[in-house]
Amino acid sequence: MHFIFCEMVSAAADTGKSPVYRKSSLTRIALLSAMLAGVAPVLAHAENNDLPFDPALCGGPISTQPDPANLAAREDPATPVTIDADRVDYFGATQSYRFAGNVLLQQADQQLQADRIVFNQETSRADASGNLRYYEDGLTLWAEEGHLYFDVTRGALSTARFQFEHSYTHGDADEIIIEDSQRSRYRDVRFTTCPPDRTDWWLRGSELRTDREEGMGSARHAWLQFMGVPLFYTPYISFPIDDRRRSGLLAPSYRQSSRSGFDLRIPYYWNMAPNYDAVLAPRIVTRRGLMLDTEWRLLTRQFAAETDLQYLPDDDLYGDDRWLASLRMESPEERAIQWELDLNRVSDEDYLRDFGSGIASSSVSHLPSLAIASYQTLDLRVSAQAQTWQTLDQEVSSPYRILPRVRVDYNPAPIAAGLDYRLESELTYFDHANPSARDTGVRAHVVPTLSRTWDGLAYFITPSFAVSHTEYWLDRPDNSAAENPSSTIPIFSVEAGIFLERDFALGNRALMQTLEPRLFYLYVPEYDQSDQPRFDTRDSELTLGQLFRTNRFTGPDRQGDANQVSAALTSRVVDRQSGREHLSASVGQIFYLEDREVTINDALEDPTRNSSDIMAELRSQLPGGFNVFADYRWDPYDNRTRRSGLRLQYRPQPDAVINLGYRSRTERDSGSRELEQTDLSFVWPIGARWHAIGGWRYSLLDNETLEQFAGFEFDNCCWSFRLLAREYVRDLDREPEREVMFQLEFTGLADVGRSVQDFMIDAVTGYRPRR
Repeated sequence: MHFIFCEMVSAAADTGKSPVYRKSSLTRIALLSAMLAGVAPVLAHAENNDLPFDPALCGGPISTQPDPANLAAREDPATPVTIDADRVDYFGATQSYRFAGNVLLQQADQQLQADRIVFNQETSRADASGNLRYYEDGLTLWAEEGHLYFDVTRGALSTARFQFEHSYTHGDADEIIIEDSQRSRYRDVRFTTCPPDRTDWWLRGSELRTDREEGMGSARHAWLQFMGVPLFYTPYISFPIDDRRRSGLLAPSYRQSSRSGFDLRIPYYWNMAPNYDAVLAPRIVTRRGLMLDTEWRLLTRQFAAETDLQYLPDDDLYGDDRWLASLRMESPEERAIQWELDLNRVSDEDYLRDFGSGIASSSVSHLPSLAIASYQTLDLRVSAQAQTWQTLDQEVSSPYRILPRVRVDYNPAPIAAGLDYRLESELTYFDHANPSARDTGVRAHVVPTLSRTWDGLAYFITPSFAVSHTEYWLDRPDNSAAENPSSTIPIFSVEAGIFLERDFALGNRALMQTLEPRLFYLYVPEYDQSDQPRFDTRDSELTLGQLFRTNRFTGPDRQGDANQVSAALTSRVVDRQSGREHLSASVGQIFYLEDREVTINDALEDPTRNSSDIMAELRSQLPGGFNVFADYRWDPYDNRTRRSGLRLQYRPQPDAVINLGYRSRTERDSGSRELEQTDLSFVWPIGARWHAIGGWRYSLLDNETLEQFAGFEFDNCCWSFRLLAREYVRDLDREPEREVMFQLEFTGLADVGRSVQDFMIDAVTGYRPRR
């Protein structure tokens, strides 16, 4: 972006308005470029955030958005430069031009105004004074006076003010000294992202230097002033002014917990090389001691890796050293062979309880570590997996280790006569921490499937035939048990469905209702599999999706026998213009033609019944911001609800949401409830800039609150404040824990305190940050 000095076409002196000037190939003046080179880097960090500001909070933009057409016109050599002035004088002795009286220099959207501009061709110096103003899309700049040397791009501006559009950034400086096109200095500078009429905070510095070549800035005697009160001061600070990473301190985070006390984390970012870095975070936990929390990242052409290491020597409460170690690695997405590694270990079974973030972490009984590799073509997928566990709850039996599992799935294009063929196969070695009491060994499982689909506009029918073959090579504690059991079981199924629709109107809305009946017949002969071990197979919970599966168990150690018909009916209401689905309701059941002989736990599903429980689901998106999801499972034999869930959401506007939920589950053998919980969460505006937040999760069975939190947030565009108090239980046998979270965020700079906003996003379904 250049302002081009032009030769005059008319006489050297003109007392009227100046004519249009032609571009000269002799002298190119980078006046505006030099000005922006000095000012823009100061604000680059804030600008790069590109935050979507809410006009209701911030008001209208203080400068217009850049127009792509104007950007192109600036670089186009054919774009003319015009100079308007009340008077133009040329002085041959000094080879200088003087423009006076309402001087306006313009090219495309760029405008420079001043009372006087004097340019000396011999020294290449231009002096502008008197109400100096520069404007372009996205930037406005004012100064009392300034001078620049165009041949070397240096100069100075006095008493300058600037405004940027994207982040509402504006500020001023007593003096801007442009050393060259890359480096500049500022004296008594300040800037903010607050609207001009509400400048609640300023970042000030007695001296500021920027170097665009290095991508760094530094300031002396810098301080943050908030509501007229100095909030932070440092005699010296360096900071990045572009997207290049730099070592330095990050914003601290802290929380107050009733169990661990005051927890302060002070992270330092260490940029060791372009492809690897680290965060070293000393952490002070007042009731436990001094802890080191580190994160390491490495990126190469072959893989990306991230390691987390935490170490707490001699925990004052626990009485021993505590640590966590994790390693995550993965291949680039564009590689033909994809792989992933995830290793996790902790020092003791209570580590996640003490340093986790809620009831979810406390419920982890086994910590997994796994490695996965895969190769996929158009019709072939080959994968390998290994998985081990660290048992954290000694009262729960350890799961099997997979060392390894290899899968080959083949799904080619349809063969002759429209037949579809696919092959699923796997070979797995199962190991266990206690081989003297548990079966270990190798399992091979192969399932070839042949199917054919006939379909039309309103129907489809798909018969399918498969063979499930499973074979083992085992080491068994019971010497009398077979070491090489196997089973080969045919599977036959037919699935059919009809799609019906009708149009109707509700008020001014043109709607369509569908009716979609679906039938699924499954026949699998009974085969005695009692001599086979159960490595990873168990009863699966009956759901609507389970109605159309060929095995009622989760793994291949058991293939359930079946002679049954599954029936389901779905109806939808769809907006014909937008395609939005306002309502979807489904109901289904299995009708058994024979008793089931292959079982794992008869208490979960009576094998002699003639039909299954009835499953139903409802989803609705109603006008006015109402959303409903419900699922229900009814036992027609015992006339008892087995499972139910209801979630209501009211969201009248983007920053207001209320969630209400209920879920329950009943044990089949005893008929008593094993789970019954309610929950409530909300974020609600209580003014133009205030929001209330709250949540409550309650166990009706235990008559105990599992989690509750309440707080508020204030947001006025350029800064926000969030305060939240939380009480929760990690274990029902322990006392509840309490903590207070606090966050103060200055837009375009950084936040101080734990990220309460992240917690709000996780805890309140549908919450969206306003900015």
